[in-house]
Amino acid sequence: MFPPRSLGLVLATGVYAAAARQSISKLYGACEVTVDRSRYDLCPLFHDRGQDRVFQVRAEISPITQLYYEISLGGPLNVQGGDEAEPQCPPGTWVCLRERQMQSGDSESHFTQAIPIAGDFAIGTPRTPSSSRLEVGAYRSTHNGELEIDLKEVMWRDKPQAVHFRFICDQHAQEPSLPVFTGMTAGVHNFEWSTPHACVKEHPSFSALSEDEDSTPPGEEALPESDETQGLVDALPVHHTVRNLMVVLVAASSAVLGLGYLIRYPQPQLKRWVGVATNKLPSRAREGILVQWAEETMFINDEEDIMVNYEEERDSDEYIPLKPSPTRLSARFMDYGSARR
Repeated sequence: MFPPRSLGLVLATGVYAAAARQSISKLYGACEVTVDRSRYDLCPLFHDRGQDRVFQVRAEISPITQLYYEISLGGPLNVQGGDEAEPQCPPGTWVCLRERQMQSGDSESHFTQAIPIAGDFAIGTPRTPSSSRLEVGAYRSTHNGELEIDLKEVMWRDKPQAVHFRFICDQHAQEPSLPVFTGMTAGVHNFEWSTPHACVKEHPSFSALSEDEDSTPPGEEALPESDETQGLVDALPVHHTVRNLMVVLVAASSAVLGLGYLIRYPQPQLKRWVGVATNKLPSRAREGILVQWAEETMFINDEEDIMVNYEEERDSDEYIPLKPSPTRLSARFMDYGSARR
């Protein structure tokens, strides 16, 4: 068992919203993180042989200014026993930032200030007391699924301070590993930590649950699936069905309204396009074909009438020629009403 003061980052198992961070208050007694049914064992980063591990990270921001971070995730830092002449973070600090600068005319640099970034401590003066409570938030990144941990905001001299750790799963990282300072944005001190302890571990409760589901009581055989249940697709969630129905209704309504508008107010270009398209249809005859059909019909009708009248006139004894002809041949007949002979 680790000391009860160790930082607990245990999250309640449940439905996890992808876009929301799961925040928890400080808990003691454990050093495992469970987020979105994924378990992470960070105990080796918190403790070493029963002692809290303290990491010192150095960041040089200018030739004369250097930053030194002291980080303890297993409990508050031991700030006692330091040089009283140098600035120290208050007792109860978990992450302390000490700034070191090279003073003009000095050959050695000196610590100029110490800023508590996270922890449980009391600050201020007896007249204006204030305190900071450590809060921890753990979540999985929506971009790559990596574990990220926030040590919540601390007000120091009216300026907010916070720590953000991005844990990277690296099976080949050498231990003991160290966090790497990547920058500071709006009072948030960002670190990346490549370690094999950031890889997902098998959750015992979920594995036991899966074993219970797969196992069958002794002496009983698993019932085979019926033909009706085989090959069936799981039903879509209700929100998916409603969303699809709304999309179909909106698309159909838009199509009907657009078609009605075009019919009620047709554009000249649309009329021209419709006319060209209908003229190219194979079921529509062109004007030349219609005239040809009419001429053929008229010719056939006239020919039939002439032939009938002609036969009747040949068989009739009464024949009235267009004008008398003294040389009328028996084989030639005059057409009544015409000038042909």
